[in-house]
Amino acid sequence: MSQARPAGTPTGTRVALLTNRRSDPEGHIMKTQMTKAYISLTMWSKATVQNMRERQDRGASVVEYAGLVVIIALIVVAVNELDLDTTISEAISDAVDDIVGG
Repeated sequence: MSQARPAGTPTGTRVALLTNRRSDPEGHIMKTQMTKAYISLTMWSKATVQNMRERQDRGASVVEYAGLVVIIALIVVAVNELDLDTTISEAISDAVDDIVGG
């Protein structure tokens, strides 16, 4: 039951998927649906790969994260050295008491 395929048609597993004949005796409906699904998947994968290749730097780099860590460390050291921790704590406590009504 071997059928001749035109030049350029897929082979192997893809042909088995494209020529599945469950829907009607001729298999036209299932073959069309599988072909459309295969084409859609192929186009999506090519577009995804292309987008990944053309993608510009959109995220933060290691240097940017390191800079944030340094800034946070400086803030923590400044708060501890200037004894601002009790002042900040008391200010937050007062604000909470004002909101709660205590």
